[in-house]
Amino acid sequence: MHVLSVLIIGTGLTISACQSETKSHSQAQARKVENAAHQSTPMRPSSTASVTFQAALSQVLEKYIQMQRALSEDELGKGKEAFSGLHAIMHMMPVQELDSATLSHWHSHEVRIMAVLHDMASSETMEEFRLQFAVFTPVLSEAIETFGIQGNIPYLFHCPMANANKGAYWIQTDRQPANPYMGKAMPECGQLVGSDS
Repeated sequence: MHVLSVLIIGTGLTISACQSETKSHSQAQARKVENAAHQSTPMRPSSTASVTFQAALSQVLEKYIQMQRALSEDELGKGKEAFSGLHAIMHMMPVQELDSATLSHWHSHEVRIMAVLHDMASSETMEEFRLQFAVFTPVLSEAIETFGIQGNIPYLFHCPMANANKGAYWIQTDRQPANPYMGKAMPECGQLVGSDS
């Protein structure tokens, strides 16, 4: 009976810590990712990218969201399946649609994206995959901000407890948190970054 009481109290403290405001991460970090928070108007990319290219980047985001959902359900197999699809799309991006300046800009993003994907591909455990997912999120967010996607920009969340309490971000399509780092243990841990308009 006493063990059960301690377990419940301990769990309550953990949930409270996660749901508290995440003011410990810096204002600079929040500003850096705030542009990826949900907007009801189309994003204004900083580079000129064709509709076809933006549609392909939207497909990359779709596979990312599938990974996020799989990780939130502790489904490593499904996460890796979505990763394979994302990796394949990255190899087929319609770069012929880009002008030379935008293509050069894309190549700088692509190098960083592919480096992270390489590390994700070698992840064997849920912990390793989640760690690489945390690294991939800001890289993908920056690419979306730079080149734009078709449709609305999804929500960006922050979990202060992820990554050994260093915190990590994730992107998803709805306002109800589905934490890919805590999974089924704490699916609602996380806070929407910025404000949706």
